[in-house]
Amino acid sequence: MSLPEGWTEATLREVTHPIETDDPTKRPQDTFHYVNIGSIDNTCFQITDPKEIIGRDAPSRARRKIKTNDVLFSTVRPYLKNIAQVPDHLDGEFTSTGICILRANEAVESGYLLRRVISPDFIDQMTQASDGTMYPAIADKDVFGGGIAIPPLAEQRRIVAKLDALTARLTRARKELDRVPLLAERMRQAAVKDAFAGALTTKWREHNPGHSAASLDDTAEAYISVAGVKRRKPTAGIDWKPEIELPEGWRWASVDELIAAAQYGSSSKTSHDDSGVPVLRMGNIQRGELDWTNLKFLPSDHSEFPGLFLDEDDVLFNRTNSFELVGKSAVFRGRERPASYASYLIRLKCSAILPDLLARYINSPYGRAWIDKVASQQVGQANVNGTKLKALGIPLAPAEEQEEILRIVDNAFARADRLEVEAAKARALLDRMEAAILARAFRGELVPQDPADEPAGILLDRIRAERAAAPKPKRGRRKKADA
Repeated sequence: MSLPEGWTEATLREVTHPIETDDPTKRPQDTFHYVNIGSIDNTCFQITDPKEIIGRDAPSRARRKIKTNDVLFSTVRPYLKNIAQVPDHLDGEFTSTGICILRANEAVESGYLLRRVISPDFIDQMTQASDGTMYPAIADKDVFGGGIAIPPLAEQRRIVAKLDALTARLTRARKELDRVPLLAERMRQAAVKDAFAGALTTKWREHNPGHSAASLDDTAEAYISVAGVKRRKPTAGIDWKPEIELPEGWRWASVDELIAAAQYGSSSKTSHDDSGVPVLRMGNIQRGELDWTNLKFLPSDHSEFPGLFLDEDDVLFNRTNSFELVGKSAVFRGRERPASYASYLIRLKCSAILPDLLARYINSPYGRAWIDKVASQQVGQANVNGTKLKALGIPLAPAEEQEEILRIVDNAFARADRLEVEAAKARALLDRMEAAILARAFRGELVPQDPADEPAGILLDRIRAERAAAPKPKRGRRKKADA
């Protein structure tokens, strides 16, 4: 690539100073800040979580001293984008030997150097340098050997100022887009709450008067139609229900009254042999849907089959998980081959309520409030057993109205999903825009050139000459070990 007038090519080694090392354990009582890979946010390229350490507890990797405006570049392969510039308050602190320190010399602005190493082109160079290596890191020499196109210093400052302005706009746009998933989730929650309070179908009831929720006799008949037999015992009463004033024609029912079966899954040991039957586990329920990745399997001739094969419209309830995730539910459907489920899940067969409505209700803020009330805590886990689940109170709408509720809720969820998809597309577009802006900057197309600027090559030649003339540091002789 031809460079603009006044620009020159160099390696990062030619435009950086050597760094110092130190040992914080020599000051065992002093407190230091330590910047490791986890301290750097690779979305905003900032140090957001420096660790505070006592000298005596400093890890052996904490040996590199950092200064204000140093550019830190992670050399660990999975974290090559963990890059940041050192702020004033971390001057004189420490970083890890897994981070290469780029300390700009007089030939380059540190802000320009930062933009170079965060550019996709440079990251690609470093990724290629790591290919085929046995170790999970690249070497400092690979980073220092990376190329950089250097404009005159004055132009570098103009480039950095322009990039700062554009980056600020991109950052504001990203922050707005980052709010979209939260707004979309609020839309979903509001739709479900309004649905089970009857607010979504007010007009439907006005145009369709005279409908009533299924009576106890009706739900008993519905049970027989699904289970094939009469109930052997009365249904569970309601132990908990949200404070909702139900519309006329609705009534409260327990989950037990509305289902024909609640069955725990298999506790048998599964494997990765995909010639068998897939077994859904708690991790396969994500955001109210079934995720068919990361599956495990049981043999096709397993003794619990076909009794634990899932049927279309079965609702799966996650009875054991972390407190934040216990209770998540999803509806099974649309699989060509048999599938089963693990013991941390409960299979519900609906008889007097639409399966999707039951799952939506359990996943709703109402369901979350119920779980907060009834979940039992064990070591790192929470549990809601089948007995508690059966006693959950749910607003029961007339069968015809349930169909309308589900249609409106599904439409609301689809709108929220589309909003998230469009936000993700916009976010990707911003990333491409930023990459394009950086590429223009390093081609000399972002700001105008000024013929009066001192060419970068002259400055770099002067620095090279000064380096060549500088006395080489003497290496001390090692002391012989005591005999």
